[in-house]
Amino acid sequence: MFNKIPWKTIQIETIAESGVKLKGELQYWSKDRSISLLEPIRSAGKNSHLPYSLPRKFTYDEKRSDERHINGEYGWISINLAYIAKEELRRLYAEALAKV
Repeated sequence: MFNKIPWKTIQIETIAESGVKLKGELQYWSKDRSISLLEPIRSAGKNSHLPYSLPRKFTYDEKRSDERHINGEYGWISINLAYIAKEELRRLYAEALAKV
């Protein structure tokens, strides 16, 4: 059996509290996501999975990047990765600096 899940890859950028430009990569589909910091320091984040029993899914809506959750049809709630990914890049950067 072949895995035919349509994963999406998006390049993301944000600014750290110190003013440093951060570049990273987001890979996701509706129930799983992975975020990695690529520049200025490489650091891989933890993968995240949503159980199938929850009426939630991952989405990416740059126009609504200030919203963590977006209410959807039929009671589904979309978790907006445009918001979460930038937050996660800042966290990965801070953790990487603390290790140095």
